[in-house]
Amino acid sequence: MRFDESDLLQDLLIFDVQRDGQDVHVDLYGGRDNVCGSVRFTFPDATDRRRNLTQLREWQRAGVPVALLAYGDTITLLSERALLDRCLQGT
Repeated sequence: MRFDESDLLQDLLIFDVQRDGQDVHVDLYGGRDNVCGSVRFTFPDATDRRRNLTQLREWQRAGVPVALLAYGDTITLLSERALLDRCLQGT
């Protein structure tokens, strides 16, 4: 996948999540543009890595759509549904 300075891809599903040392590889597919690709995240902190692996695998098992936000060299995966739920709980 190639990104411009700021990109948002929505309604992606997680096909697979694998750990390789400090790296976590996430295979994604779907969305409006029928995206298919992989993203590698590096988590040097073991606790942070376990927490993120658990969250990603939960989203994968539950079929939760995720959004991929790319800005420069930074890529973030998030569940817009979970984000919206947290915002609504705070009101």
